[in-house]
Amino acid sequence: MCARYEALTIEHVQAVIAQLTGIEKADPAQAAPEPAAEPELEFESEPAQLDLFAAAEHGSQPQLERPQTREPVDVYPSAVTPVIVPTFDTAVGDGALEFADELAFESPGQPAPGTAPSQRNLAHASTHALDSGHPLLPPHSLRAERLSWGCEAPWLKQPVFNTRIESAEKPFWRQSMEHDRCIIACRKFYEYGPAPEPGARKPQYVFTVPHMHVIFVGAVRKGGAFSMITTAANGIMAPIHARMPLVLHPRELDLWLGPDYRALADRSRVPLNVSPVRPLT
Repeated sequence: MCARYEALTIEHVQAVIAQLTGIEKADPAQAAPEPAAEPELEFESEPAQLDLFAAAEHGSQPQLERPQTREPVDVYPSAVTPVIVPTFDTAVGDGALEFADELAFESPGQPAPGTAPSQRNLAHASTHALDSGHPLLPPHSLRAERLSWGCEAPWLKQPVFNTRIESAEKPFWRQSMEHDRCIIACRKFYEYGPAPEPGARKPQYVFTVPHMHVIFVGAVRKGGAFSMITTAANGIMAPIHARMPLVLHPRELDLWLGPDYRALADRSRVPLNVSPVRPLT
């Protein structure tokens, strides 16, 4: 399971929501009282045939400036932290909201090899939206809520902090996975690797995504709690752990919050930077 992550403050989450949805200022009723510098999203169009994460290397992606805070906000299991929650039912998605009819969903170019049809369409739709001056998600479609990391399960002694995307059809998760998916916004996350020898302390590693100062991770909500979604580890994560958080590109957020979210289970093309938290000896 993910050991912890470095979260954004409530102010920064509100600023990110405002930029993703095209709202100039976050709702002051939801923001914390103290002021904070807002990260800026520089929306730039990208060719539809480019892989979403690979496009970051060419500077062709929504970019968040590095949030300026005095101290990192480390979030551990059972902590209460801001989470991005949609204002619509994720079983339906945002397709019926404001600008859905304005998007063209037929890709004009050749898609990247191995790219799922839903991902190809998403990339082109997002490009079309940005070129037309539209945000990535409709106005007022997202809000920030303070939720507890970990969902209580009656048969377990402790909450469930991580949920496999493959568990969508299990009775405990079916309703929430269908109707209540949400998003974690963070700067980095941590994972324990295997112990070098029996009885030795497990090393901890920190992960970031190249060229992305804010990382989005899929999550699922049950009442006032949430669980981080995981999927099969890609080639970078596999030597350390068999699972990895469901890291999402900004242009994949509406797909995650819609009925076809399972198309995002394959994270093999997600780049990761990894380093030990402390030197390994």
